[in-house]
Parts: sequence; structure tokens; C-alpha cells
Amino acid sequence: MMSTTHCKNFKGGEGLRPRIKALLICLVTSAAVVFTPVSADETAVFEEGAYTSAVIYPDRSTTPISPYIYGINDNNSIGGLTATVIKQRDAALSTYNWETNYSNPGTSGNNANDVSLVAGHPSYDWTTPALFTDDLVTRSGYFSIPFQLVTLQAMGLVAGDSSGIVSREDAAVRMIPVLFDKNEAYSLSPATTDKAVYMDEYVSYLTSKYGYASEGGIMGYLLDRAPDTWGDVFQNLGVSPAGPGDLSTRSAQLAYTVKGIDPSAMVFGPSTHTLQGSFYLCGKDTWLQLERQSEYSWFPDLYLDRMRLESEKAGLRLLDSYDIHYFTEARTPEGINVIDGTDNVSNAYRMQAVRTLWDPDYVENSESVLLGRQFTPLIPTLRASIRTYYPDTRISFSEYDFGGGNHISGAIAEVEALGVFAENEIYMACLSPKTRWSYQREAMNLFTDYDNNGGSFGSELLDVKKEGDELSNVFSAFNSEDGRLNIIVTNQNMAQPREVSLRIASKKRVFELTDIYSLTSAAANIRSIGTEGAVITDTGCTFTAEPLSVYLLSFQEQIDEPIESETLQSETGDAQETEMTGTEPPDAQMTAGPVQTVITTAETAYLPENTSPAEDTTLLVISAGTQEDVSVTSAAETGVTSAQGTTLTELETDVTAAPEEEKKSAVPMPVRVIISLAAAATAAGVVYILIFDKK
Repeated sequence: MMSTTHCKNFKGGEGLRPRIKALLICLVTSAAVVFTPVSADETAVFEEGAYTSAVIYPDRSTTPISPYIYGINDNNSIGGLTATVIKQRDAALSTYNWETNYSNPGTSGNNANDVSLVAGHPSYDWTTPALFTDDLVTRSGYFSIPFQLVTLQAMGLVAGDSSGIVSREDAAVRMIPVLFDKNEAYSLSPATTDKAVYMDEYVSYLTSKYGYASEGGIMGYLLDRAPDTWGDVFQNLGVSPAGPGDLSTRSAQLAYTVKGIDPSAMVFGPSTHTLQGSFYLCGKDTWLQLERQSEYSWFPDLYLDRMRLESEKAGLRLLDSYDIHYFTEARTPEGINVIDGTDNVSNAYRMQAVRTLWDPDYVENSESVLLGRQFTPLIPTLRASIRTYYPDTRISFSEYDFGGGNHISGAIAEVEALGVFAENEIYMACLSPKTRWSYQREAMNLFTDYDNNGGSFGSELLDVKKEGDELSNVFSAFNSEDGRLNIIVTNQNMAQPREVSLRIASKKRVFELTDIYSLTSAAANIRSIGTEGAVITDTGCTFTAEPLSVYLLSFQEQIDEPIESETLQSETGDAQETEMTGTEPPDAQMTAGPVQTVITTAETAYLPENTSPAEDTTLLVISAGTQEDVSVTSAAETGVTSAQGTTLTELETDVTAAPEEEKKSAVPMPVRVIISLAAAATAAGVVYILIFDKK
């Protein structure tokens, strides 16, 4: 009896094989779904946050924003851009002969002498002195750009003809020496047969034709460009690599020449081109040998100190702005250059790359940064050198680019860069884009002409306290000309929308939200989307930011409506001043949605000196406590209105924990779809086994 039963069970086991096969098919199907690639535009590369909260303080001291950070390197395609600076850009500028318009781009153009810089003109115009610079001035006037930057030749040699390739053997006779001082009368028709080109005569020619800088003429002069590349790019033309001491001497002499002719013009230098060139100029090994015999830790120390000493001898400032080029050298973990990359990972790292300029906690994946970690973040380190060796020298980036000109990530990186320039009081910056840069153009327009009617971001940068991760940023400025307070918000989330809560902390002034402008992946143009998608309060608003997007919210000051200081009520009913904290919120806060809580007395560190909590304004805050110290309101509970029309209500002071469904919404959409399909496939297999397969 026992053996019979055993045999029946064994036969039944054979009957299970089709069911097992069916179940395995379901599991394989589920696995196939899991490993099916999803759209790059929907895939998060970094962990994404669900909310951003920020408090803006218009009553506190402000930082002036230089109007000249919105510059462009002229590339013959700047139509549609509202810029404040225009600069000459070309690899051949170091060899530009202003008397004849001949030039040579070095290795980037097969070492050929030609007239490529003015080739767009008819041949009978080619003999017009400084024709390439005249193009710059003409375009400056056409596009109403007030500040022109002209490059002077300090390398030492310029093209002497337009007869094509120059070999090492004939470079000595086909390249002409550059001299800074003519020491005789200048001419508006310079001699072209005297075997020399003079920089003082060049500057004199430009001031005679366009006026002094103080009269609207050429506003600034660059002491050549990219000296760290001369030895490589122009080696066949007989040019040696620039040495730190020699370059400093040339810079001081040429700057003295400029100031002697036009004291109102600004001087920018040394305009190093690569990051390692900015660190060492002549290469790390050569610099280390020099460093052992000096007190200088990197090239800017030496250059600034030498320019200061020469200025003291001359009795006038010879360097107005320490200038560098900055083209991000960041790479993705796979080794792709971010500046040229178009894949999803490159786009994500591009938006992070700006942090090398300012964030001490960020280390990008690049050879220069990994070998020169002590020199980053770049702006604070450079500013420290200025304080030590040549105080009051400005900082400028006459060429910079983070790439992605034809992608929304490029727009976000550009917005981040301009915001960082404003925060760090950079004096001048000129974007140097590639051929396709429509998104970068609109990002700059967001600061200079967001409404296509001259609306600008503002002239006074306001204090902002933001809560959230590095995948968002908030910048705010006040424009005294039109009484507008503008707030720019970036969302680097690639898969999820982000709930944004903004509060304006002012007990003196009232601001009313009048319009919202957006720049998204949908199109490379700024759109007015109105205020219908936002919940507006007396002190700010809440809205939903699409993935990969930038928004400008424009508030108009209401002069005749003074308000009393606002407060939020604690759970016990006591009115207590609130403040944004600088500590990281718990993980639950980072993913569950906008948070509102009452701050403790220990969180008043951001108040101005001699200001009690009762004297400031109450705002939306995030507590620095533990996860148990705060409670979370989900987007579903508050009814937050998105641009698509979901209704939002005012955030409550007394809030409850987010439901499980809301927590799930923090999971990226592709992951939720994958899990759902996998579960469905498995469920189908189970149904088949239980109902249809009865054998």
C-alpha cells in the first residue's frame, strides 16, 4: 500500500513538469523585462530628491551682480542672444597682424599663413588695418552689446604674409616680431614693410577710431590668449613655451603700454587655457623645479605678485582682472569627456561639473583635478591668492564651456555657472560655445531678457537658504529698476518632477507673483506658463518642476502694502521664528515631498548679528532634527498643483507621515514599470498553472 502511494506521488511529480516549465517561462519573461533598456531621458543617474524648499531674504545685505558675466565669444551666430560682452575668439589671434590682417592658427590650421580671420570680406578690404577688430565693434553695435574685448599679441611673432604653410626653416623670415613700443609717432596708415608690428600703435589706432573706453570705445584688452599652449600650438613657427617669469614680465610691459594710451581701458590676463595650465602654466614638472626655489604654490601666486610689484613701480594698476579659460575636463565613470558627451550619463555629470568652481566637497573625475586637488574648488583658491598677492584684483573667465549646447542639460549647466559667477562676484565671463548651442543661448537669456522685453534677472543678489540635494539650485536677485524680485530654480532630476516651495522673508516689503517662465527639454525657448499651476501664498508659492528644467519666477514689489512680521505656530500654539537650517535632512525628508516644521532655538544661526528671532520673518523651513523629530506632508495630502493641473492646498504646520503610496511615488517611473510588468508576467504563469493546466 505504501509503495503504491509512493508510485502515484511519483507520477504526479512527472505531471508537474509542464507547470514548472510554464513558471520558468514566466520568470524568464520577467527577467527580460527587467533588463530591457529604458529611454535615456527617463533614467536617473544620481539619486533624485522629491522636493526643494528655499527662503529668500530681500531685507538682508545684497551682493552686487556684475553686468558683465553675460558675455559671449563671437562666433558669427549670436543672433537671438542678449549679451553684455563680446570678445574675439580664434586660435589664430596670437599671430594676428593687425596691420595686414594676416594670421596663422598653428597646428590647428596646418601652420598656414592666411587671411582667414577676414575672409568674409571682399579682397579689396583686406588691407584695411584692424579689420578683424572692426568686425567685433560692428557686431557689438548691431547687437547692442556694450563691452568689447580685444586680444593683443604678446607671444612675440605674427604672420608676415598670406602665402600658406610655414615650415620651421622659413619661419624666421615669414613671421614678423611684435614690439610693444614704437617710440615714434603713430600712424593711422601703419607701415607694412618695416618688419615689425607695434602694440602701442595698435591701441592708439583703436582709440583714434572708436574713442577711449570711457567714451564708449574698446572697453578691455586681453594680454594675448592661451600662453600655456604656445609651445605646442606654435612650435613650428619658432615659438618657445612660455615661462612663468617671462610671461609675467611681458604682461606687465604690455599692460603699461595699454594704460599709457587709454588709462580708462581694463586689462585682463594671463588667460591660461587648460586647467593644468592655470595651475602650473609650463607643466607640473617644470613648475615643481621652480617651486623649490620660490614661495609660490601655483602659477597664479607668481603672476599676481609680479604684476603687483610692477604696478607699484609704475605707480598705477597694471592688471584689472585675473583671467582664465575654463573648459570642463570632467569625465564620466566610463571615461567619456563630459563637454562633448551626448549620452545620458554625460548629461548628468555635465550638470554637476560646475561644482568644481565652488564646492570643496566635490571632486570631479578628471586628470587635472585628481593631480591638482589642492587647487580646487577653483574660485575660492584663486581668490585666496588674490588676497595674498594682489588685493582687489577681479576674476574673469573670458572663455568657458560645459558643453551640451543643444540639450537641456547644457542649459541647466549654464544657469548653474551664471548663478555661481554671481554668487562669487566674478567680474566678467564669456561663454565660448560650439556650433550648436541653442539651449545655452536661452539659459543666458533667462538672466538678461527672460520676457523678450528686456526683463533681467536683477542687479542685487539676494541671500537664499535652500534645503535639498545637489540636483537643484535656487538663485534670487532684486532689480531696483523695475522693483522685481526674481527667483531662478533648476531641477537636475532626470526621471522625477520636483516639488518646489519658495518663501520670501520680508517684514518691510510685499511681493506678488506675476508670472513664471520655463525652459524644458520640450524646446530650446523660454515660455511664459503663467501662475495657474502654482499655489500662491502671501509670502511665496509652491509649484511642480518638470524633470530637467529651469524656471524663473517673477515677483513684483507692492509699494503701498506694508506687512507685519509673519510667524508660524508651533504645535503648542506658540509663535516662533523659523529659519532654514544648513544641515542635511533625514533620508525620509529627501524623498517624501515638501516638509514644514517648527525650528528650534538652536536653529537661529543664520539670523544677522544683533537680530533676535522676533525681529525677522517667519518662513517655510526644514528641521535639522532626526527622522522622528519631523512629520511629512505628501504631495497627495496637500493637493499640490502641478503644471498639469493637480490641485494644491497650503502646506499645514501640523502634518502627518506620508502614506505608503506616496513613498512609492518617489521610485523612478522606469523602475515602477519594470516591477509591474515582472509581477504581471509571474501572475499570468500562476493563473495558467492553477486554472488551465490541470494535468
